[in-house]
Amino acid sequence: MGDARTHEYTRLDELVARYRRLIRRLCWRNAAGDEAVCDDLMQECYLAIWQHLSNIRSDANRLEETAWVVWQCRGVFSHYHRRGRIETVPLDERMADTIPASGSDGSREAIEELAACLNPRERQALALMLNDYTDLEIAERLGMRVDSFQRMRLRMIEKMKQQIR
Repeated sequence: MGDARTHEYTRLDELVARYRRLIRRLCWRNAAGDEAVCDDLMQECYLAIWQHLSNIRSDANRLEETAWVVWQCRGVFSHYHRRGRIETVPLDERMADTIPASGSDGSREAIEELAACLNPRERQALALMLNDYTDLEIAERLGMRVDSFQRMRLRMIEKMKQQIR
């Protein structure tokens, strides 16, 4: 077992050394020149390479190896760009036409009053939504997939609309 793990580390070191510049260029393009994002993407690429290292043959030629590394990075970039497209509209803006205003921040107060009909997990999600967390961030904090959280949000909105009626 130890020899296999050592071989994996050696293989990873070789790939990183050989493709570091290529990975950096790809990450730089996808980060639109943001150094911090570029560094994060590079780390995610290295992690993807490590996680899928068993999928590349040790006798692969240079072209196959390069294509495989680029493919792993492409998956990271695809995920990064999908996350960027998830736009959130604060809950109080979505429900502004159905929520009565009261006080200086009426819609927010009204939403918090309506939260009484929500279970504790939904109230936790609502608190995150009111603090402008993205769908992805909320889903990660709640330990669920983004699409599951988005369905949960729709159910929460429906429950709160029922309270108004």
